Parts: sequence; C-alpha cells; structure tokens
Amino acid sequence: MARAFALSAGFFARPQAAKDALAWTSARSNRGYVVQGREKVTNLTDAADVEALRAQNPDLKESFEIGREGEPGLPNHWPPAGEGDADAEVFAAFMQGFFGTCAKLHAEVMRAVALGLGIDVAWFDEYTDGEDNTLRLLHYPQVDKDVFKRNKGQVRAGSHTDYGSISECVVLCCMAGRSADVD
Repeated sequence: MARAFALSAGFFARPQAAKDALAWTSARSNRGYVVQGREKVTNLTDAADVEALRAQNPDLKESFEIGREGEPGLPNHWPPAGEGDADAEVFAAFMQGFFGTCAKLHAEVMRAVALGLGIDVAWFDEYTDGEDNTLRLLHYPQVDKDVFKRNKGQVRAGSHTDYGSISECVVLCCMAGRSADVD
C-alpha cells in the first residue's frame, strides 16, 4: 500500500504537460489521465445540467485510470519508458501488478458477500473473473481554503454513486488504516 501511494504521488508530481500527454481519450477504454476540472461527479442525469455545474464548480481533483493490460484496442496510457525516466517503467510494472492484486481482492470480497447472503460462494465468480475493473488513482491538489468559503458548492468530488460492485480503493485504504486525507 505504501508503495502504491508513493508511486501515485510521484505520478501526479510529474509536469502537467507529461500528464496531459497521457490523457483519457474515450469512455469505452476508460484509461489515462484526467485533468483537474474535467469531471464533475454528480447525481444529475441531464448533460446540460452537468455541464453547467461543471462550469460553475469543477471537481478539484485529477485522476489516472488503469485497466486490464493487453486488452485489444484499449491500451493503458503509461508514461514513456526510457529517455532517462526510470520511474516510468517502475510505475507501469508496479501498477500492473497492483491492478491484479486488486482484482483478486475484488473476487474475494464478492465471495464473502455471497457467503453472507447465504448463496454459493462462487455465485459472483463469473462476474469478477474477467478483471473488467478500473484502478483509479486519485489526487486532490492543494488548494487555498478560501476556495470553499467563496463558493459553497465547490467540492473535491460531488455526491455520487459508483457503478461497480465495490470501490477497491476504498476497501484497500480501509484495510491499510489510511486516513481520508491521503492523496
């Protein structure tokens, strides 16, 4: 966990142009860097309402989305290795392994849920064995506290629901005993 947090912090400390070169490109792939202000997490469903809210109160966070490696037509957007950037290769290799670890944990958590529901422990296996997950690294850049005083609607990430069976990051952070203020 400490290594995952350290490498994530290192990624977000990269120059903005280097992160922008790895930009998220499509909802289908859901991989790559998402710049601060691009998203507005909300429960709103009307696209125009979401866009208006984003213009007024963009989320004060940036993220990096990682999916299963080797998915045809859906490449992960890794920092380029070489060119004197040894951290890029370490980052990619570690996060690929961490993705696998999180996928295994997801399967085990769902087996525990099945057990708790009194159904066959393997009931969810067909839904988790494809590793169709997203590992989402989040970073909440430092902002002046007056930002929130000036605009009561400004948040890091708005109230929302997730679309998966579990948010692995939350589970892993709780398991590691990390506090909510960790980037």
